[in-house]
Amino acid sequence: MLIQTASDQSVETIRRRFTEAVSASDARLATRRWTLHLFERGQKIADELETGLGSLAGKRVLELGTAYGGDLVSLYARGACCVGSDKFDFGYGRLKEYLQADGRLHLLQCDAMTRWPFADHSFDLVLAMEVLELVEDLDAFFAQMTRVLKPDGIALLETTTVLRMARLDPIYGLPLVGLLPSRVRRWVAEKVFHRGSDFRVSNHTFWWANKFKPHAARHGYDVLPMKFADSPIMARVSRWPLARLWQYLIRLFAFDFVLIVPRHCRPQRLSVS
Repeated sequence: MLIQTASDQSVETIRRRFTEAVSASDARLATRRWTLHLFERGQKIADELETGLGSLAGKRVLELGTAYGGDLVSLYARGACCVGSDKFDFGYGRLKEYLQADGRLHLLQCDAMTRWPFADHSFDLVLAMEVLELVEDLDAFFAQMTRVLKPDGIALLETTTVLRMARLDPIYGLPLVGLLPSRVRRWVAEKVFHRGSDFRVSNHTFWWANKFKPHAARHGYDVLPMKFADSPIMARVSRWPLARLWQYLIRLFAFDFVLIVPRHCRPQRLSVS
């Protein structure tokens, strides 16, 4: 059951307007379908956050790598005050017109690989979805992320781990190459199979959630790997012997997202059960 503090009518209105905006864009059909999927993923993210942290209404949210805006617009539909940023302009003026957006939604160009143009301690939540695989200097990224977070703020990060890329590499569209270290993976995909990417994939290999621990710890944060509440595999292994161990390993090596939370005020309601 959805846990929504914003009215269902408000969410449905913004979903309809967002669908109209995406349908009217000049993006490829596959890109439009992917973008609409991200709105629905954003609703799942909102459910997870509101279950653990309370209402999103009025919370200040920053997203890095917004692209066409699916996840962020979904949080905006739930009442958050949202700032979306990307290195490129994905038709943000037109998107805001379709959404009939009020002052709670701002979209701008910003290179996440440089100093972010936002004040210290100004956001309750920082969102970075499918961005970290392009970030070469993770220390600098985490420094900026923790700088703009409020003292009790959290970050939600998503990137595909090696285990989750076994069937299909999401960037290169190839099976099995995702199991290779990132340098080798990139060389095989680009030189052998002549597959390219609009962005340069970094040299980081995301084997597990603990990859983020040293970067978070330097700034006084913990790392919580998470699976969505409706995860089929988590439900399946709950019936296995040693179920808690299996669930722990799945979260560690095949998380759906990672929460970066401050050690000094870790929210009590967050759960990884």
